[in-house]
Amino acid sequence: TDYFKFYRRKWKKEHPSYGKFKKAIWREKMREKALKKIAGDMVECLRCKMQFSKVLHINHKNGDGIKDRGGGKKNGGHSVFLGKIARGLRSVEDLEILCGVCNWAHFYEKKFNVKWVIKALPSSAK
Repeated sequence: TDYFKFYRRKWKKEHPSYGKFKKAIWREKMREKALKKIAGDMVECLRCKMQFSKVLHINHKNGDGIKDRGGGKKNGGHSVFLGKIARGLRSVEDLEILCGVCNWAHFYEKKFNVKWVIKALPSSAK
């Protein structure tokens, strides 16, 4: 077993990007599972109906996201948050799926108490 420990450490030093690549794949899988857990089969923005998953955000309806993510990287941050949702260890009643623009509008509305109307493009303009 000492040989395998030594070999593994040596291999990791020689291939540092492999761990980052593997972690990125895991995080993307957890993100997709979390989005489906929150939105069901049809993952889309609740306001404008955007369906491109790369631009969708998990929004906290009450605006307390930083508390939920554990205060940043030292406690696992967003990856741990996604994993808890994907594995069902966290309830999703206070979460919703919004695109980046609608998520910013939600923040603006909460902070300044102003209603921001975002309209989806008509189907002929897409």
